[in-house]
Amino acid sequence: MDSFSIDGLSAAGLRVILQPVKDGRPDGFFRVLWGTKDPSNRMWMEAEVLYTYNRDHQIVFEGVAKELPDPFRKFRGFVAVDNVALKPGSECRGHCTFEGGFCGWTNDEEDDFDWSLGRGSENPSTGPATDRSSFIYGGIEGGYAYIDSSYPRRPGDIARLSSMEFDPTGNCLLYQSLRKISS
Repeated sequence: MDSFSIDGLSAAGLRVILQPVKDGRPDGFFRVLWGTKDPSNRMWMEAEVLYTYNRDHQIVFEGVAKELPDPFRKFRGFVAVDNVALKPGSECRGHCTFEGGFCGWTNDEEDDFDWSLGRGSENPSTGPATDRSSFIYGGIEGGYAYIDSSYPRRPGDIARLSSMEFDPTGNCLLYQSLRKISS
């Protein structure tokens, strides 16, 4: 199961995108498979996206900071993902707990800022206190990928975390996310 978390006044949301590729480069228009702007109130949330695509493609996680006119964009916030798994049938390509790195997932070189690795933030405005598997495995601290959406992020800045290229198959994307709400 995959997890996500979104929290803080400057975090605008998370989208999961299917990007067609040809010869290792983006090819054609992307498709938004899933998205949320809803905060997760310091909890790891589970999400599942079912999709089928019959061409080479990548999956992209897109974390978004608030727009300039939004008065809350000057405050702290984050978007985090953990336990990413792509499952064609019963197999799991692209699985990553982010405990030892990005596992083949890469920061897009043409976006505005990058995803980082975290292991638990003492400041609830800058990241989750623990990863999703810490809840499952009795509090043993693991890792997660996240964006910090606070300054110096600019209005509408986007950070993209992309999978490796997948052969044409029917896939099931699972992930968990946490979204921070500032008080």
